[in-house]
Amino acid sequence: MLKGGYLFLFWFVGILTFVQPSFANSTAEDLLFAGRVSEAWNMAKAAAAGAPEDVEAQELYIDLAVHMGMQPVVEGQYRKRIERDSNDVLAHYCLGRSARSLSVAMASYQKAVAVEPNHARSHMGMGSIFRNQGELAKADAAYRKALMLNPKLAEAWAGLQVV
Repeated sequence: MLKGGYLFLFWFVGILTFVQPSFANSTAEDLLFAGRVSEAWNMAKAAAAGAPEDVEAQELYIDLAVHMGMQPVVEGQYRKRIERDSNDVLAHYCLGRSARSLSVAMASYQKAVAVEPNHARSHMGMGSIFRNQGELAKADAAYRKALMLNPKLAEAWAGLQVV
């Protein structure tokens, strides 16, 4: 009887081990959704630093920074990047996304578009600002421009649905 109890215990522990989520190969988003915010932040920060041209890594880093109250730090990092290269379109876009001020965000998106007129994400960012300011016709036009340039931008599709 005791032997069967041990077998059951090993079987039960084996099942628990099997169903426990493993985060060894997780993304920062997986960790965030699992409530492991600090680990998600560290992973996103490392990914953004390791891939400065990866827009999705930068966006996740910014979004987590906003969530964690680290927005001023991140905003400062993109300002420094722009100081090194004033034509860095991604840095202007990221500064816009991380900016605490709508006027700074708009100026950053406009600078990105001035350097690269077909920068879809900056058009999307301008659409978000126009929407927040109640300028729905401008928001609609900006979202449509973003989607014309990149029809896979889910955020632009979502923004277009609310204008």
